[in-house]
Amino acid sequence: MSDYELQLKVKNAPFLKIIRDKGYATVGEFSRHCGINNTTLGYIANLKKPLLDVDGNINKTYQRVADFLNVSPFELLPEAHINKALERNEFVSVVKAEDMALLSGAVQDCPSKLLESNEADFDIDELMKRCTAREVRAIKLKYVDDLTPTEAGKIMGVSGDRFRQIEKKALRRLRHPNSGTKELRDNYYGSNSSGKE
Repeated sequence: MSDYELQLKVKNAPFLKIIRDKGYATVGEFSRHCGINNTTLGYIANLKKPLLDVDGNINKTYQRVADFLNVSPFELLPEAHINKALERNEFVSVVKAEDMALLSGAVQDCPSKLLESNEADFDIDELMKRCTAREVRAIKLKYVDDLTPTEAGKIMGVSGDRFRQIEKKALRRLRHPNSGTKELRDNYYGSNSSGKE
């Protein structure tokens, strides 16, 4: 049985970094200042529009954004997407608690820390097949959405105490020595590490 739904979104890091460096916290804020429709900018932020059209000409939206930001249009996206947009930028996988263990156990109960690491080298789809949906939801509500047990329990339709039980069971499963967390911990912290800082 699968308990967790893992959602990964791919975003245009060069574009987002440039607008943040220029003082815009979000694409929406940038849209209000530059006068370009938020939906149109969303295509750029989500890599849904290539820089060059089929004739090799620079897309007019990219040129407007580049002119506004005073950068080259080629700086606004990864090189791999100059001629090719992403068909999908969101990926969803349902996983088991045991797979979630590698994420959570390796970073001392905080899955978001692992997702921040560029050094983690593992197959998330395979990892997540070990988790139960209910436990994944509990971990997500607690560590990703940062909800209290009472708030998370209401969402899950259980009391705060029952939520804590579900969370503790999930964390026990994630910390289990046979869950494969040692390899991930070594990968995250460096080999021959206890995982403690």
